[in-house]
Amino acid sequence: MRKKVLLPVMGLALAATVLCLFFARPANLSSFHFLSFSTNIDDADASAALSALTDRYFQEKASSSTLNLHYTLADPESYGIARQPVHLGMISADLPEEERIRTENTLAALHGIDRSALTEPEKLTWDVLEDALQEEMESYDWYFYEEPLSPTLGVQAQLPILLAEYAFYTEQDVTDYLELLSQVGDYFDSLVAFEQEKAARGLFLSDAVADAVIDQCIDFIEGRQDSYLQVLFEEKLAALSDVPEARKQLYLAQHTRLLEHTVFPAYEQLVNSLCALKGSGVNDKGLCYFPEGSDYYRYLVQAVTGSEKSPAQLQALLDEKRQDYTTEIQSLAAAHPALLASLDLSLDTGTPEHTLETLQQAISRDFPTLSNISYTVRDVPASLQATSSPAFYLTPPIDRLTDNVIYINPRENYEGLDLFTVLAHEGYPGHLYQTVYSSTHCANPLQGILSYGGYTEGWATYAELYSYGICRMEEPAARLLMLNKAWALNLYSTIDLGVHYYGWSEYDTYLFLNSCGITDAATAREVFLAIVEDPANYLKYYVGYLEFDALKERARAALGSNFRLYDFHEYLLSLGPAPFSLLEKKIDEFIANQD
Repeated sequence: MRKKVLLPVMGLALAATVLCLFFARPANLSSFHFLSFSTNIDDADASAALSALTDRYFQEKASSSTLNLHYTLADPESYGIARQPVHLGMISADLPEEERIRTENTLAALHGIDRSALTEPEKLTWDVLEDALQEEMESYDWYFYEEPLSPTLGVQAQLPILLAEYAFYTEQDVTDYLELLSQVGDYFDSLVAFEQEKAARGLFLSDAVADAVIDQCIDFIEGRQDSYLQVLFEEKLAALSDVPEARKQLYLAQHTRLLEHTVFPAYEQLVNSLCALKGSGVNDKGLCYFPEGSDYYRYLVQAVTGSEKSPAQLQALLDEKRQDYTTEIQSLAAAHPALLASLDLSLDTGTPEHTLETLQQAISRDFPTLSNISYTVRDVPASLQATSSPAFYLTPPIDRLTDNVIYINPRENYEGLDLFTVLAHEGYPGHLYQTVYSSTHCANPLQGILSYGGYTEGWATYAELYSYGICRMEEPAARLLMLNKAWALNLYSTIDLGVHYYGWSEYDTYLFLNSCGITDAATAREVFLAIVEDPANYLKYYVGYLEFDALKERARAALGSNFRLYDFHEYLLSLGPAPFSLLEKKIDEFIANQD
């Protein structure tokens, strides 16, 4: 998972960049000031007008909160962003009508720029921005259906990591960080007010999900004595050689006070508020059981996957793919009778760092080389392990792409082939590789901060499944394991559609899994609850992967012997994050240029 930081200011767009974070929302326009462009701009001015609009849009989005800005840019002034008061942001419990108007005006300004007068890279920027703004416009209709709380992907689970990894480049960053800590209580108050409004509208969490969020908060609170926030704060502060020791001690004391008197009490208050709201949730099943829930789910699926396929079209595709996997798995088992009994996952991968080095070398045949990239691999803190993602990548500021962090959850006990494929997903050629390559080759930095979950998680899943072919395992075994992984993602995605669009119950989920050979009722319940907690989450990974795979096969079929995987990857990654309908058009251009 790649975590994308975004603490909500408008609605539920969250903050800078942790791959797999809250909501995959393309833009936050809480303070965007409409730029007045004529609707008949001269062709010669089209490029300048687009540049001005995207620059301003980028600046406003990046500075939507101090946390967002810090994770987006190490040096905001170099991007024309003046220093602002430190603010963590708030979630509004009212419909954001002003934001809707601003977004509509921004879209009108974009449409006032003659697309035909732009260069090809500029046309792509125009198209991506139009898609982002149109999705933003639609999102306002579903404002109170969005859910900032969930056990794994919710604000309360992600905020501690974002605070812990808040980089200290200067002493000013230390004081900004401490000011952010002082605002956590107010931010959580706005979060509670939003949840209270959701409850009044009949859209609050089910008791089961609320309990899981409460348990996650309690785990964090109970880890206060050995808080990793304190440990990492001390490490980062110690690295600032130009800060006098006396001031460092004052900062350390202030940090301890803020944790004890602001941060942990904020989590305690959130627990109390959620306990008080329990019982107001009217739906413990899929989104389709809410009023207009099916329509919201259709919107959500397209927003998070970047695919234009409807739920019904996706269901048909998933059924077809599942049958293909089953047939090939059966064929492999028949051709290699001893294969299932002799599978050995104990790949000699060494440390995570060594594994990442191995992956960098192994992908060089099929992917362009990246140099001078550093990274740190950390364990997920003990107080977050029970509800944290198995692994995730924290993206660096776009002007400091050497500072990459990958977290691995020790509870997963990754080793051997599992560690190899997980680090392919998070590192090379997955999130880390894609983020750095696209950021350094993409025509406009705006794309780097727009959130396309299907692109980013789909690419990482594509990279993970690719890695089975380079893991130095015998081909039949590697292929079988890759198919098994794809099959499992297919099952989860099918259940997501079943639960949230077709209204499957827990028993329906059990019957489906049973038909696929998984007969344990406890497993069915665990999967059902996980799907209810985070609608469309698995679709980001699997549908995104299918879209990337389809682009590859489209190019391969058209080019035949002229197809080179290296060239395909190089071109695709240089385009940057975008909806798949746009990428398909660009791949057709790639194909035409190869003839």
